[in-house]
Amino acid sequence: MKVTVPAIPPDIKLDLAFIALVEGPINRTWNYIESDAHQLGRVTNAGAMELCLDAGRMSMIDKVKGKAADELISAACKQHSYTKVDRFLRKHIKLV
Repeated sequence: MKVTVPAIPPDIKLDLAFIALVEGPINRTWNYIESDAHQLGRVTNAGAMELCLDAGRMSMIDKVKGKAADELISAACKQHSYTKVDRFLRKHIKLV
């Protein structure tokens, strides 16, 4: 089964459609790394999100949808700033 990934739009809006595209890969990444993260100590939602977004982890865990989410988030950060995208994601996606 071939999975199609939507192209990155030139104007990325930080809205619920954006969340719908990235929430699954972020949650899958967190499920994969959560036990290791908790070994480091208490993890906040901000820390969990940073671990998911950092170092291309979504691309490593899911070569198709994770990579697409990584690319979309990277493009959104270039357009809006990392801080704004991170805050928006943390507001709408609760990992811990």
